[in-house]
Amino acid sequence: MHADLVIVGAGMVGSALALALEGSGLEVLLVDGGSLDVAPFKPEAPYEPRVSALSEASRRILQRLHAWDDIVARRAEPYREMQVWDGSGTGRIGFSAASVHAEVLGHIVENRVVQDALLERLHDSTTGLLANARLEQMRHSGDDWLLTLADGRQLRAPLVVAADGANSAVRRLAGCATREWDYLHHAIVTSVRCENAHRATAWQRFTDDGPLAFLPLPDRGDEHWCSIVWSTTPEQAERLMALDEDGFRAALGEAFEQRLGAILHADRRLCIPLRQRHAKRYVEPGLALVG
Repeated sequence: MHADLVIVGAGMVGSALALALEGSGLEVLLVDGGSLDVAPFKPEAPYEPRVSALSEASRRILQRLHAWDDIVARRAEPYREMQVWDGSGTGRIGFSAASVHAEVLGHIVENRVVQDALLERLHDSTTGLLANARLEQMRHSGDDWLLTLADGRQLRAPLVVAADGANSAVRRLAGCATREWDYLHHAIVTSVRCENAHRATAWQRFTDDGPLAFLPLPDRGDEHWCSIVWSTTPEQAERLMALDEDGFRAALGEAFEQRLGAILHADRRLCIPLRQRHAKRYVEPGLALVG
């Protein structure tokens, strides 16, 4: 199978790039190791623990890709203010959209919502889609790259774009060196229901162990929800993950100084080790790393 361009990885970045190339005259093939199906959106479904803070520039890109309206139709929450303070009481700072003559500072959107909106657009596009296609080998063959999948199928293209994440198979198989180090911090992410409304504000408290962010999610009726990102030491993260829900809610409320009242509910938690990783070169002849 031959294409002008193969994009490996159909996450948010790879999918957005594929859509941006629609109408370019290039034959584009988007390859992913998982399913590319889009499940029907259920408004009552729990919030996904992984979210992104989308800037106005990102929103404009998604608008040009005709995906933004689908995102808003699912779930997206604007934030108009930011409140940041030091847990030691030595400083604070605030930002507002009004101060820069803007309607919003950005939007908090679940990654899955962005992904599904992009995939729906891709299914209606001329982009070639190849699901459940795990990359096993990659080498030069003349002027092309020859990619071999786990099922034995082979793809050829003069240009390959790696959008397959932090542990990129393309980067590894192409021999791209990286600089990386461990931050010695873990991030606990989840969605929580708060006693009081978030007031379209993103909140962040800096503690001795790391920052704690409360990011606004859409209300459900009279229920007020936020996505939290709690960065802390591996030892403290292990203790927090071992707590039952009541214990975790109590610890979270104390760490956040009850700025939004009591924490009434916490969804399932994920714990993500934080590690810095950069390729030494992002572009080489016939190859680019994105995302």
